[in-house]
Amino acid sequence: MNDLPCHLKHARSFLYANDTSLLVHGKDPAVIENELNIEIVNIARWFDANKLSMNTAKIKLMHFRHSRNIRGNVDLNISVNGEYSETVSQSELKKWSA
Repeated sequence: MNDLPCHLKHARSFLYANDTSLLVHGKDPAVIENELNIEIVNIARWFDANKLSMNTAKIKLMHFRHSRNIRGNVDLNISVNGEYSETVSQSELKKWSA
């Protein structure tokens, strides 16, 4: 059984085959950024403990917001093993999941 969700404190995970998606929600982008970075560290530790490797090139970041709350772009700096993840739009995400 995959116990990765048990090691996450701030995110909800969605697992499908060999893909994992994380969902973190909140109103403060700085808090979201911090929580995501904490969870990435937790996931990296889990991967190491289970002798697995993460394909950091496939890690993407997407923002979902209510239209009434949009106040310009919010740039989150999410670091995975020292590399910053790419932010994509919904249409760009579709090409990665195909």
